[in-house]
Amino acid sequence: MKKTLRVNISGTIFNIDEDAYYKLKDYLDVIESRYSNSPEGLEVFSDIESRIAELLSEKISNLKTVINLNDVEEVINTMGMPDDFENEEDSQEKKASYFSSSSTNKRRMYRNEDEKYIAGVSSGISHYFGINVLIIRALFVISLFFAGTGLIIYLILWIALPLAVTPSQKLEMKGEPITISNIESSINEEFRNVKQNFERFKDSGKLDDLKTNLNRFISGIGSVFVTIIKVALILLGVILVISAISAIFGLTGGLFFADTIVSISSEGMRTLNHRELINIVDDSSNKYFIYIGLILTMVLPLILILFFGLKLIFKFRSNNKIIFLSALGLWLVGTFMLAGSAFSISNYFKQRAEIKEKAKLEYSKNNTLLITLKDVDLENVDDILVNIDGVIVYEKNKQKTVLLQPFFEIVPTSDNQISVELTKQARGSSKKNAFQNASSINFNWNLSDTVLTFDNFFNFLAKNKWRNQELKITIKIPIGKKVFISESLNNMHISVKNTEYYWDYEVIDRELIMTEEGLSIGSQFPNSKNQSDTTFKKEEVTDDMLNDLEKELKQK
Repeated sequence: MKKTLRVNISGTIFNIDEDAYYKLKDYLDVIESRYSNSPEGLEVFSDIESRIAELLSEKISNLKTVINLNDVEEVINTMGMPDDFENEEDSQEKKASYFSSSSTNKRRMYRNEDEKYIAGVSSGISHYFGINVLIIRALFVISLFFAGTGLIIYLILWIALPLAVTPSQKLEMKGEPITISNIESSINEEFRNVKQNFERFKDSGKLDDLKTNLNRFISGIGSVFVTIIKVALILLGVILVISAISAIFGLTGGLFFADTIVSISSEGMRTLNHRELINIVDDSSNKYFIYIGLILTMVLPLILILFFGLKLIFKFRSNNKIIFLSALGLWLVGTFMLAGSAFSISNYFKQRAEIKEKAKLEYSKNNTLLITLKDVDLENVDDILVNIDGVIVYEKNKQKTVLLQPFFEIVPTSDNQISVELTKQARGSSKKNAFQNASSINFNWNLSDTVLTFDNFFNFLAKNKWRNQELKITIKIPIGKKVFISESLNNMHISVKNTEYYWDYEVIDRELIMTEEGLSIGSQFPNSKNQSDTTFKKEEVTDDMLNDLEKELKQK
């Protein structure tokens, strides 16, 4: 019984007996030590190892899967013993005859890259058949006149024939025995040829010309690259200058020379008087610190961008460190001014107060309750100072009023009456001040027969200042009551508890019924909108429709 090892030789895995393994290992160690000190030694050893792997592969078959000692000895005899060619003065003929005594010189067709004009096909064929390469090339040229047959054959051979790259492949192409001596000679010859070609190239003066042309080429590319960078930096500077100037004029003009800033929203053009917006929060000296702070924190960086853009264009010299540190100091001053103003204003919001107002309403259980909104009349005001989403500030008779949108909530109740609960909230510097701010909230609503109408804004006088005033309207509807929510509530803040888990906006413009779990379409109401016993149509409910409905209900 023998011990079998698994080894990797030049990328190929072999199962080998232990005694054969040590025999082969000693052989390869001797070869490696012989060539380890020469510059081409690594390539020689790699080719020898590849050839040994090829020879061992020929010993493997379906019936024989393990390399034994006899196989290794045959390979060593084929390749040659290293001790037999240590004497460099022995003739090449003696080495070749000794090392190849047990080998057969098999030729294989390759493409020869060393003697090629196009792909090395003709040179490879000449080595394989032992014919002068000029004859092969002449035959290919003559065959071109026979319907291009030579070209087709040449292309096929170009694709089919491998390229002789390694010394072993080049020896196999020439029909020479692939022994250690021949591999070494082949590689040494390649090194000598390369060295001789380089020396001839150097002596001819072409090397100096190549260096000069290469330096010119690199210098030219560098000049083009530098020019491109310079142009790009100038263009960047122009863009920075134009952008900075536009932003500086826009900010300073908006803050100091124009009261109104135009805002575009999904509902159209909106106006914003920033001075009035600041005044309804705080009209003390804090607002001046706010303006100065905005200038220092917003305009100063734009000035630095403008300076940097001009420097990119005109490339003037400046003390960048002093300029940067000065700008940083002023920016920090502006930041502290804004922070101080914010801290001072925050004192107005320290305390919170809440006031609740509740009213119960009589209703007819058999009729549908219509919940709708009434627009605040802004036709007769003197001026609209602020008009952005959900916030309006107008002036009438020299008195400024702030309008804000309320929040609606519709929930079920076990009572037999409809109830409306107003929750007014506000903040202030003290509890008393917070209650005063909450009580200053004005809001109008009324119930006319089965129509419950609310203003679409609550208001307070601007002199009372904005202190986070909020109004929550809770509409409690008895179970079993039918409800129709007008489309006018579509853009309001609304929360509707419903059994179908619809989004709040999806219950708008539907007739629903109140259940214990919330509003429901109900089995008696189809899923499609407005198919019910009411006279409300899918189109928006207008004032004329409400008036007609009121007259109809009064007649009943």
